[in-house]
Amino acid sequence: MIPRECLETLPLHMPSVAVQRMITELDALSATETRLLHELADKKLKFTRFALLRPVQNAQHHGHEARHNDAQGSAKSLGKSQQTNS
Repeated sequence: MIPRECLETLPLHMPSVAVQRMITELDALSATETRLLHELADKKLKFTRFALLRPVQNAQHHGHEARHNDAQGSAKSLGKSQQTNS
């Protein structure tokens, strides 16, 4: 416990108004920097996931096309063989 009289006589040095404004501006800029760094990290994560998943999505798409083309080819050859048997 510090006696009240001691605190009342303690010299208190306040920075000038100009310095106080600079401190306030620096704090605001620091908060903005933190927010932007979080946004950047989030965007990097999303981009990395997209870049890593893109080949998988392309492979799946091409796999579906190949199966579709195989199915069409099978249907055509089945139709031709039925025509020649008729």
